[in-house]
Amino acid sequence: MPPSKGQTRKSAQHRELLFVEEYLIDMKPTQAAVRVGIPHANAAHWASRIMKKVHIRNRIEVALAERSRRTNIRADEVLEELRIVGKSSVEHYDVDDNGYVTLAEGAPDGALRAVSKIKKRVRTIRRNDEEDEVIRETEISLYDKNGAIRMMGQHLAMFTEVTKGTVDHNHVHTWKVGDKEITF
Repeated sequence: MPPSKGQTRKSAQHRELLFVEEYLIDMKPTQAAVRVGIPHANAAHWASRIMKKVHIRNRIEVALAERSRRTNIRADEVLEELRIVGKSSVEHYDVDDNGYVTLAEGAPDGALRAVSKIKKRVRTIRRNDEEDEVIRETEISLYDKNGAIRMMGQHLAMFTEVTKGTVDHNHVHTWKVGDKEITF
């Protein structure tokens, strides 16, 4: 027995609610659609259609505001951290004779927050006739600068994602390019 119209509507509403939850994971509508069971071949179109619905956009906005309130993290704070990593440079750091890392003169405030790891190594080379030689090495690793720049660029909508489709001359088609849609 096929599902009644009421059951189908409830199922669609449930899928929409799941979509909102999945969308909040990575903010990728097509991937969220796939995760709620939409076939990959139809996911981009379905996600585009769902994202146009006012009640879905409202649920997403409410969920994002609630998450921001709950975590006490603001978008500006996240962007500031990305900026620090994105503008980081090895020239911002000095290493003294003992291997301690400090900010170089002229380094931006917060530059140490771009450092993901400091690795120190001390080696002693024994000399028969001379004093032992102590070699100190310090390795500084910074967080992923390319990733930070990519995320900042996405925030500024500098990069667009093109979703490809097929053309059927008997129907109207909508293609999504980044946040914009092209209908022909």
